Amino acid sequence: MSTAQPVAQAAAAPETTPRQRDDPAKVRDAAQQFEAFFITQILRQVRESSQGPHHDPSNDTATSFAEEQLALSMARNGGLGLSDVIVAGLEKSR
Repeated sequence: MSTAQPVAQAAAAPETTPRQRDDPAKVRDAAQQFEAFFITQILRQVRESSQGPHHDPSNDTATSFAEEQLALSMARNGGLGLSDVIVAGLEKSR
C-alpha cells in the first residue's frame, strides 16, 4: 500500500483568500494599464478627428503603436491621475 497523495492533490496550490491576492504592486500596475488604455483612446480620437481629406492610412499602424507607448509612459509617470484615484478607491473598499 502506498501512502503517497494523489498527484492532483499534491500539486494543488494552497488556497488563498481574495485579500491575499490584492498585492498593492499588482493593483497599481492594473490601474496604470487602465489609465494607459484610456489615454490611448483619447489620443486616437484626437488624431482621427484632425485627419484631413488627404489622410495616408499607411502610417496608422506606426502611429497607433506610438500612441500606445506614449500613453503607457504617461500613465506610469503620473498621467492624468486616474490610476491614483482608482488605487485610492480600491484601498478604501478593503
